[in-house]
Order: sequence, then C-alpha cells, then structure tokens
Amino acid sequence: MSLYEAMKHKIDEKANGCFYVTNDTDGREARIILDHGKIRAILVEKKSGSEPDHNILKWLHISVSFSDKIPNIGLAAIRPIDTERFMNALEKADARIKMVKEVIPWNDAVFRVVRMPSPRFEGFDARKLQISLALKGQRRVSQVIDIIGLTEFEVLSDICWLHTHDLIELVSKSGSLSGEKKTDFLNAFRERLADLIGPAADMVMEDAFETIGTDNPDDLDALTFPMIMELKNAVCQQIDKEEAAIINEWVSGYLKPD
Repeated sequence: MSLYEAMKHKIDEKANGCFYVTNDTDGREARIILDHGKIRAILVEKKSGSEPDHNILKWLHISVSFSDKIPNIGLAAIRPIDTERFMNALEKADARIKMVKEVIPWNDAVFRVVRMPSPRFEGFDARKLQISLALKGQRRVSQVIDIIGLTEFEVLSDICWLHTHDLIELVSKSGSLSGEKKTDFLNAFRERLADLIGPAADMVMEDAFETIGTDNPDDLDALTFPMIMELKNAVCQQIDKEEAAIINEWVSGYLKPD
C-alpha cells in the first residue's frame, strides 16, 4: 500500500494519530500527524552535513506505519497543512512514482545506452546526458545516484524518461538473494529481530512471510530486493516504531552495494 492509499484510508475514517514514514534509500524519517482526519503537521528529519531533498512527495522507496498515538511535541507553533491540497499533490506523486517503479523496481537495476541523440532531440538536456554517460551498462542505479550527486527522484525520473524514449535499455532488472545468500540474509534478519523483541521474532517473521504470499521461505528460489522490502515492511508493521527504525537501518545496510 502506498503512502497515498494509506493516508486516504485514515483521512476518510477521520482518524487521529501519526504516520511514520521511512525513506528506505537513505534512512530519513518523516512524521505526519492527523487530527480528526486533517493533517495537523508534517515533520521531516534532516540529514546533517548534506543537502538532500526533504520533500516526501519525492520519496520513492518507503516504509509506512501508523500509530493512533500522537507524539508529545509542541504543535502550537507549527502551521497546519491544507489537507485537500496535500492529498491532491500526493495522489499525483503516487501516480508518477508507480510509473517510475514499473521501469526501475529497485535501485540495483542496470541500464546501458542504446543510442545518443543529437543535441536538438526534444527534452534531452545536459542532466540527461550526464546520467546517460554515467550508466555505462555496468553501474547500478544506486551507484549512478552517488556518482553524479543528484537526488534519487531526479535520477530515476530521468532514467525513466530515457527508457521511454528508447535511448537506454535494461540490462538487469533487479538483483536477488538466492542459495546461501538468501539463507544467510534470513538467518541474520531473524537474529537481529530476536535481539530486539526476543522469542517473538519467529512468529513475527512467519506472519510477515504470510503477508507477502508464502508460508515457507524455503519454497522460494530467491528473494528479490522488492520482495525483501515487502518482508521488511510486514515485519515493521508488527513492532514498535523505534524497533522498526532499527530494522529499516539494518536491512538497508545489509543490502548496500559494496
């Protein structure tokens, strides 16, 4: 379920509480506080020492959880959000993000340049040229983001544009963990979860696997990265937000390219 879909459901219910949103790419967090179905505040954690894009409408890979408890923070000095206007913007962003994810399900995808257009090719600009040159047919999208220093949203949007105009093609859609790597990851995941919540870890993992459509991970030949994100999100829905933040960070660190 996307952030838009989750929020629309709670807003229609006129719910009170707080959405906790984690950017799976870099670990940033946001809190969206609801008051009787209206957005009372949006608070985004900023990363020190960098200038990332703090606009959550541009976060592509996220984890979302909801608590009916409102955080104990001073809201008097925070200007309320126009709920209808924000939700309209979020709906449009949700459609764009889904379109991008159809081309780039995860940031370990690899593309190569098919042809380089002339400078007069409509819509092809210096930034798209920079991204084309950085792809090389061997770098993962995550590596391209690091190399050229643009935001995830900018890079993925431009790669999607290049792909739509047949200027690049997909070499590898999404990596996966299979065999020993799959087993090692699942064992490490269970151990990390057990460190946080104790013996209940096995039950939480079983429920999470049922959520993603299997009751026996041994039946899976491999775990794709999108599947791992679904598994992680299903686990985080069952534990406290502080523990979920630790799990989010751990999974991102485990899957980070060498």
